[in-house]
Amino acid sequence: PDPPLITPLIHLSQQVLLGQAPARSHAGIMSEWGVGDVARWLEDADMEGTAAIFKAEGVNGKDVLAFVSAESMTADLRLSPFAARKVWGYRAAFLAGDASA
Repeated sequence: PDPPLITPLIHLSQQVLLGQAPARSHAGIMSEWGVGDVARWLEDADMEGTAAIFKAEGVNGKDVLAFVSAESMTADLRLSPFAARKVWGYRAAFLAGDASA
């Protein structure tokens, strides 16, 4: 068998040769979102009011990932504690791979 460090490289090169992109993490996906993508993500979760705040403040996917807690969302965006906890939970579910988030 191949050494463990070589096997993933061989698998990755096979994916590239076959035209398959390697799987991206949910954080990688979110990091590419623009302001409109973040707003739509929140709107899809019935958080239209919160989406409007994020859009007005220009929050993109990298910004969502940069928040360290619900409290930081409350402080930085002046969200209610309830709204911030809701976004934080939705963010955590998305990053964990929950398809409904």
